[in-house]
Amino acid sequence: MVITPKQVEEKALKVSQVKLKALEKRIDEALLEDFSRGDRDGVCISLDVGKNTPLYMVLENKYNQAGWTLKYEYDQRDGDFVRFTVKRGAK
Repeated sequence: MVITPKQVEEKALKVSQVKLKALEKRIDEALLEDFSRGDRDGVCISLDVGKNTPLYMVLENKYNQAGWTLKYEYDQRDGDFVRFTVKRGAK
């Protein structure tokens, strides 16, 4: 069977949506468990998603709209992670 470009696009979209939901669940659980409003450092979460990927860009947009600031940080020793902090004035 030969797959068409449209089929590839549809399958990729489904896979991305599943990954997005899984990442959102993991992020939300980590934020609920670890976040303290008085903590200036925020919550660091390893996402295993590159900064310049469409999936990260969607996550960044969604969490920015929800009142979070995300900062992708590179660490060769411990692995890359994203730091979530509350935007000033966010409730």
